[in-house]
Amino acid sequence: MTTAQQQKWEQFFEMVRDVKAQLSIASLDVANGTAEAQMTGTYTYLNSSTRQTEQQATAFHATLRREAAGWRISQVR
Repeated sequence: MTTAQQQKWEQFFEMVRDVKAQLSIASLDVANGTAEAQMTGTYTYLNSSTRQTEQQATAFHATLRREAAGWRISQVR
């Protein structure tokens, strides 16, 4: 995660409460103990300043690695 991404997430979590994420795998490619997943979904949360429930669409790419204990996310872009 870049410094800018970290700051953006910190700002988000400072202004919201009760975050719920609904995520789906839009596409998945598995080979040689790694997986590339395109994720889509929605974050639903309470905006602390407006006291309104809001939704935000999201999409990102995740790289996962198979380890002894199971699959682990190694990178999110």
